Amino acid sequence: MKEETNHVWPEFWGSNVERALRERHEEEIIRCLVFYPEDCMQLLEAELTRGLTPAPDPLDFETPRFADIFAAILDLRDERKALTAEAIAKRAGQISEGTCNFPQLLLELTDRDPTIPPPLITYWLDALRAAHEDRLISRAIATADPGTVRDVLRQVEDRERVYVRPSTKPEEAARRVLDAILHPEKDTGIRLPFRVPAADRTGNFIRPGDFVILAARPAVGKSIWALWWAVQTALAEQRPVLYASYEMGCDQCWRCAIHAEAYVSRPEKGPLSPPNARHIERAADYLRKNCALHVFDGLPPQVGRAVATLEREAKETDAAAVVIDYLGLMEGRGEREYDQVTDISRTVRGFAQRTQVPVLAIHQFNRSSVGERRPPDLHDLRGSGQLEQDATHVVFLDHPWVRMNEREREAAPALENEVIWKLVKVREGAPCWERMHRRGAMSRLDPAATPTTSPS
Repeated sequence: MKEETNHVWPEFWGSNVERALRERHEEEIIRCLVFYPEDCMQLLEAELTRGLTPAPDPLDFETPRFADIFAAILDLRDERKALTAEAIAKRAGQISEGTCNFPQLLLELTDRDPTIPPPLITYWLDALRAAHEDRLISRAIATADPGTVRDVLRQVEDRERVYVRPSTKPEEAARRVLDAILHPEKDTGIRLPFRVPAADRTGNFIRPGDFVILAARPAVGKSIWALWWAVQTALAEQRPVLYASYEMGCDQCWRCAIHAEAYVSRPEKGPLSPPNARHIERAADYLRKNCALHVFDGLPPQVGRAVATLEREAKETDAAAVVIDYLGLMEGRGEREYDQVTDISRTVRGFAQRTQVPVLAIHQFNRSSVGERRPPDLHDLRGSGQLEQDATHVVFLDHPWVRMNEREREAAPALENEVIWKLVKVREGAPCWERMHRRGAMSRLDPAATPTTSPS
């Protein structure tokens, strides 16, 4: 196995190096090649000649347009043609059959920090290859088949390549996970349940570093369920849960938590009855003594500043989880909504990975999907496909009532408060769903007693 190659990093990169390595190696490779094509290819040829870097492969890229542009640059290099923007754009368009919008990509890359020195190209290629190995192992681990994991472990050990500062070398991770599969009694990793019967029965858990998206149409109960989950997690783990609220104030969050714990509805007018008042007092006293729910209702909207505060608090308090309510009220970098949501998603995902604290983030669907009479799908997530890519879990709260016409509503009035909890994406586990009954006055979403509609 070859030794790790050391690179000299410019001082202005600072702490962004690790984040860029984890999250943006594909983009950085293309940016280097686009801004400094001749310099980068000369450096790459020199390292290939000395055998310091394995030959790059467009299949290492997960993003199709980046793979097409990389393939175009390699083709032009093999044909010994000039690496100009026009030539790269034309060849990438031919490879992608017109789907790769090179001018638009160039604008996106320019909007971000373009001051990357060309010598870093080999570093980013090594980082991409390391990520590719990790994906191989992740897919093998997802099969939960010891034989498959052994095969991938052998493949990684036999393949000669340069390691570039990975947090854990792939063969070490594979051995650790293989041991956990063969000896589950030794797996002591923290697992947070969703506290939904269907998810808990199928073995779906939230693990350290996971990024969970909870999405629904407006006024379905996203905040109700997220706040209830945060309270129950804090009680069960006896560790703080950080709740970043951009919609409700601290007092309102605690009011909802107390009513949910007491199973007491908020009165429409007038004071509570004496029995309900006693239930509220007992619930408030119990939560005060046992629930470390830290509500942040004054965080700045800029995602970088907000995440910096949450990261510092998570490390100081050893937080069990973080809840963000909600992503749509945060501000990311970029002029378009797509760019802003992409930056928010990457920043929050990076925070979860750095701290190994799971993050549950509330989001909404696109406005165009609200008026359509169909169940929500992953492409309905508002703003950017980056959310779907970054999230380890995606949960939908589907409200079939909004898709019914007047006649259907009159025939089934009980469905007005039925919500279907759907786990539509999960990296380790199986999708599932559960019927829930919304009790808005109690700030609760509880499993429904009897099924009444089709989950679709």
